[in-house]
Amino acid sequence: MIKQIVQHSSKLIEFLVLYQLNLSKPQTRHVLRITDAVIVSEAPHKTLARLYDIIVDAPDASNGADFLRISPWQIEEDLREPQRAFVVADLKRLMVETGERMLYVSIDDSLTEKDKNTRHLQPVDFHHDHTKSSGRKQAYSNGTVHVEVRLQLGEHAYVFDWALYVREKTVRRLNRKRARNRRLRFRSKYNLVRAILVKLKRVCQIACVNGMYPGKVK
Repeated sequence: MIKQIVQHSSKLIEFLVLYQLNLSKPQTRHVLRITDAVIVSEAPHKTLARLYDIIVDAPDASNGADFLRISPWQIEEDLREPQRAFVVADLKRLMVETGERMLYVSIDDSLTEKDKNTRHLQPVDFHHDHTKSSGRKQAYSNGTVHVEVRLQLGEHAYVFDWALYVREKTVRRLNRKRARNRRLRFRSKYNLVRAILVKLKRVCQIACVNGMYPGKVK
């Protein structure tokens, strides 16, 4: 296979720097490799092995798996908070530049389909697939489901935040093998979205106080 990524895009590097992620240099390199490869790869299934295989001088894909699985980071504090702050700050910049004031907030859920034999990824289960269902014939697909909140200002759109949805039946099954202090709590799609909207309101209020957001938050 011909390697497709000889060096990373300067625009991508600049974009990631704007996020001001609280990551070590090795962690930052993994984020850069995975992000760049996801954009460039034309493979129908973008596994870590396929992604790392198209990068010149990339380490073994197991390094990427370890980075995602056991790196000493807090996803909420080190990744998600900077992302949310960046999105609101950039929308403020666009408001000033374009004069747009109407900000649309949209909510959606998506099913990422997996192979029918996939069993070892904990959130994977059979979910109702409304894209394949028709009339009285309902279809179910094996995969993961997430909900997301998107923000759109004119032609510019961002994903503000997202959350993984796990079926209540799946939560009960996983908790049977977990210690009491590590058990999961079922959260409906409504509750997941509501929690994201609360974060959105808080970030916008902070931006208003700091003069970063030229509007009102209701």
